[in-house]
Amino acid sequence: MIRIWTLMSLLMLLITTNSFAQDAIALNKGDIVPFSGNLIKTEKLQEFFKSHQKLPLVEAKLELEAQRNSLYKDRLRDTEKQLSRANLKGNLGTIGGFILGVVITSVAAKAALESTR
Repeated sequence: MIRIWTLMSLLMLLITTNSFAQDAIALNKGDIVPFSGNLIKTEKLQEFFKSHQKLPLVEAKLELEAQRNSLYKDRLRDTEKQLSRANLKGNLGTIGGFILGVVITSVAAKAALESTR
């Protein structure tokens, strides 16, 4: 529904920026006007809006943007998972290194104490 209103707003913006009818008045059938040609009937204008409510290029562009956003969201989730795994591995490596250092230091200290006796 929002897309339809957006498209209609854009269409009206395009129409109004190209028209110079700031002093527009309502015309009745048979009124004398300073130009020749045909005016658009209300029924024809309604038919035009009904037939152009869904513009194929705009719909295709919106669909592509939705797919692109979906891909970006998937990539973001994958990247977050990879960073989480890397952070966990980093933390486990740090903890493991600390424990290994404590064990090696304890063994070295025990060996040093036994060698001095």
